Amino acid sequence: MVAESREEAIAILEAGQAELDSLFGRLVENDLSQPGAIAGTDWAAKDLLGHIAFWEELALQTLDHARAGLPPAADEKTADQLNAENQAEQAQTSATELRARAASAHAALMAALRNIPETQRPRGAHGCAAEHSRNGVVRIPG
Repeated sequence: MVAESREEAIAILEAGQAELDSLFGRLVENDLSQPGAIAGTDWAAKDLLGHIAFWEELALQTLDHARAGLPPAADEKTADQLNAENQAEQAQTSATELRARAASAHAALMAALRNIPETQRPRGAHGCAAEHSRNGVVRIPG
């Protein structure tokens, strides 16, 4: 789904984040750290939190690079490479820290998007949070 306006893009991202917040809100620290909570993977729910935070942070970097007339920093690597690197870096990070990182990244991305003039908004962007929540990849135990 491609958003037609900045407001629509923000609404899509906020709705996806609200759905994820609702799902993650049902989990306690121990549940967030249990491997296999993400459908079809050995990821814990905390790993998805870090994954989403990473991609929202990357979106912020991309916006900064675009404003400076630079190519995206991640252009040299595939999404799989970036995901593997991020997963390795955050493997020992607590669920509490990853939850805070994800909330901070989302808030910063939403603020940045709200401050982009409509004529400068990149087209075709979609949100990791919206995508993951829409696809139902989080399993809630119990």
